[in-house]
Parts: sequence; structure tokens; C-alpha cells
Amino acid sequence: MALSFTNLTIKAVLLFILLQYCSNHASAVSPTKVFNEKDVESLNTYLKHVIEGDIADIPFNSVFNNKDTDSFFFTGNSDSRHLQYSDCDPEDVVLADSVQWEKEEGYWIGDLTFLMWNGDPNISDDWPYMYDHYKGFITGNVQGNKYRQRNIFLYPPLADTCPSSSKEEMKISKKGRKNRKGKKNKKGRKKRNGENGVRRTLHGTMNDACTALKSEGKITVVGNGTCGVNGNTKVFRADQEAKTCSTNPERQGEIEGPFGSLTYTYTTLVGRDNALLYQVFITKSALNYFEAVVLGDPAGRCIGINPPFVYDCGYTEDRILQSQLTTLTSGPDGVQRRTRTAQIFDAFGVIGMPVHASFYREYKVDEEEFRSVMLETQMEYNILDEDMGAWASDESNRAVDGDIGGTGIDAVMDFLNTSFDL
Repeated sequence: MALSFTNLTIKAVLLFILLQYCSNHASAVSPTKVFNEKDVESLNTYLKHVIEGDIADIPFNSVFNNKDTDSFFFTGNSDSRHLQYSDCDPEDVVLADSVQWEKEEGYWIGDLTFLMWNGDPNISDDWPYMYDHYKGFITGNVQGNKYRQRNIFLYPPLADTCPSSSKEEMKISKKGRKNRKGKKNKKGRKKRNGENGVRRTLHGTMNDACTALKSEGKITVVGNGTCGVNGNTKVFRADQEAKTCSTNPERQGEIEGPFGSLTYTYTTLVGRDNALLYQVFITKSALNYFEAVVLGDPAGRCIGINPPFVYDCGYTEDRILQSQLTTLTSGPDGVQRRTRTAQIFDAFGVIGMPVHASFYREYKVDEEEFRSVMLETQMEYNILDEDMGAWASDESNRAVDGDIGGTGIDAVMDFLNTSFDL
């Protein structure tokens, strides 16, 4: 869906800029930072986690994208990108008047896949669980000009991909593919476990994968579970509201606004009342600041417009980071479905290069089925009660306290139902 930040920027870059922001208040001297490949990798890592939907509580305004501060916000490629501000009040916007927004309300269950640039399932050094097939449980609510979403993602234990220190060289062996064969469960799906009950990976047994992680000094588990045995969860929160509006009826339901400290987002209703396009851009103000302050103006081309924040280093337009299409459908069975596909792009290394993609297949249910399937998934993934709702992600994707007031299925349901308190 258009406002799930499924879910884009880099821990190093973001941390550098946040630190610089603070230091510039205390000193007129701007420290420099050499931009290297690690910085680029970290930036793309942060951007990736936005689309996964595991960035917890990001500030929505900054000097780089605040619409109320003319000298700071990025205006896009042309003024036509922005909504009209005259003769309407964003507070009067009723999102539910648009079919797409009205359909976003309710309980959704998702079968999720998150991929790397080469099409292989994502591998995370900070979250040793599966990304090829995992589950999402999402609530959404629209009231007036506001939208609220609460998510929990359930991940299976590490099983089918052995995290290699060289991700680009990871290969799938024919033997590994055969090892995935197993008996069918009640729903007709083949189990991941072989007939002998030994969990397999593309490179051998699960024990091999966990041993490899440990030998490389990587995280093998978060919490008190066991690598290859217990899955885990992450929660996510999103609250947005219409900050702008248009008197043009063709632009009804459109939303734009800042997300995080460096990016600006646009949501456009497309199709025949059945789709939304959500795009995220890094602002030109952030790009100019990044080169001038974080990199220390290495080319000597930056001009201070309003130091210590506003500079001109030659960036005159935004760079796309994420483009996500959500399509809403329903069939003869009456089931409402929501299919989300998102692309994440490199904004600093090979600009415009796709680096990640997601494929989310979601369907709408009532609260009873929502809870029942979540409990079944918890059991299937062998997730400990103490891990249900226990974790979220900080801006560098490290697991932090989920802060939902408890753990277990009841605490999770209470958290997810806060969507409807809007």
C-alpha cells in the first residue's frame, strides 16, 4: 500500500547528518567526512529497511524537507509535481472519499518476499531469518485526512539460504533444490523439512549455515531463540496525514510529505480506482548538504547559501529511491486482495541501479481469522512467546525494543488494533 514503508537512505549517512546537525548548533566549524564504499553500502542498507517496513519511529520533518521552510524543502523536478495550496485546507481532506483509501481499512494478511539486486532472497547481517517467504499482519485505518498503519512481520528460522560472506557469489546448488522436497501439510503446501526431519539449506544442513554465521562473527539469533530452530518478529508503525491539497478533482486523494530526515514522498491514485503509486525521493537540499558538509566539499564546488544547513553544490533535482505500486483487486470469491511491488534504487553509487525489490501478496480478513492465522504462523515458525512483538528496528536496522507494552499474541493484537484508535 502506498503509505507502508516497506517498506530508503544509509545508516552511516543518516548518522553523519544527524551528528552534523547537532554539532553545527554548537560550533561554526564543520567537520569533514571522506565518502567511501562502506558509506554507500550503509546508505542502501538503510533505504532497504524502509521498504521492508521495519524502520521504527522516524521523525517526519527536518531542515531538508520541511514544506514550511522555503529555503530547505525540495520542490521536485518542477512546480507541477506539487499539489495546489490555494483555496483548500488539508484539514478538510477526507481520504475515504477516494475508493483506494477506503479499501485500505481493515485487517490484512500478507505472504511476503524481499529480494536483493540479483533476484536472490535478501540476506541481512543484522537479522538472521528468512526473507524468501515470510508473513505480514497489517491493520490500516483512515479518518479524515489521516492514515494509520500497524504491522508485525513474522520470519521463519534461517533455513533455505546460507548467508555467505560474499552475497554476490551465492549460488544455488541442484542438491539444495532437491532438499526442499518434503511432505505436504494440510493446506497442500510442501513443508520445508525433509522426510527425515532435518532442516536443509541451499548449501547443506541448517547446522552448517549457523556454524558459518558464527565462524564469521555474525549474529546468529536475536533474543533467546536458537539459530535455525526459532523464527522471530518485528513490529512497525506508520502515521501520516494530508499536509497539502488540491482543488483539482483529478488529484483527489493525493498525498505528499516528508518521511524521515532526508526524503520526500508522493502518493498518487492511479488506474481505475484500484491502484496507488507511492514514490520516495532524496531531496536536492539533502544531496547538497551531504556533499558540502558530510563529504567536506571534496570538489570545492559548494556555495554556502545559508550555512550551516543550506548549500548549493550543483544538485537541482531529486533522486528516486523507491517506487511502489499497490493494486487492489477482488474476485468472484469476494476476497479483497492487495498486491504490492516495490523497487529500491541506488542514489549514490551507481545512480538509478535497482538494489532491492519486494513482492507482497495480501488479502483482507476479519479479526478472528487474522488472529487465528497469526497464531498458526507463530507455531509454524516456532517463534517464542517472548519474541512475539518484542523487536523493532532502529535506523541502522539493529533490533531494538518493540515497545508495544508486552509480548505474546494478546499484546500484539492490542498493538495492531491501535490503528483503529485514530
